[in-house]
Amino acid sequence: MKRLVVGSFLFLFFGASFAQRVVQIEFDGLKKTKPEYLYQFVDLQVGDALDSAVLYANKQRLANLEMFSDVNFLVERTNEGYRITFAFTELYTFLPIFSFGGIEENFWVQVGATEVNLGGRGNKLTTYYQYYDRSSFAAHLTLNRIKQRPWGANFNLIKWSTLEPLFFADEVVQYPILP
Repeated sequence: MKRLVVGSFLFLFFGASFAQRVVQIEFDGLKKTKPEYLYQFVDLQVGDALDSAVLYANKQRLANLEMFSDVNFLVERTNEGYRITFAFTELYTFLPIFSFGGIEENFWVQVGATEVNLGGRGNKLTTYYQYYDRSSFAAHLTLNRIKQRPWGANFNLIKWSTLEPLFFADEVVQYPILP
């Protein structure tokens, strides 16, 4: 009886220190995304006690990255502790852009592509060419995290051309030219 009371006391007050720890975190099913990019979105670290709330929050954070159609995890118990494996199904991240439209005597067409996981690090690059009586083009580059830090950069290059002046219902709008 004395052992049961002492064992219960130790478990209740020191149970967290006896809990098995996470000994390995790995990623499975990655084709393009770099594992070092994903580690920064996982709060659970090697050496931490296994916490299901943190594990589910990490799963959701990884699913929100727009690169995966499915994110799951597997917890395996080993003699040393727990091995966590996040399993992914990656989406196609290179997407074409093709659109067209028009109204009375105004026809336009746009052709381009976007990559939402450039370099396997979640960077985005969008480029397109548009023709609307003149040629226009644009390139947008977003670096989400530079050197795994929580800041990034955005670069835009746009050459936009259109016919001026604009015509409205049998009237011409003239823009004054300022000196």
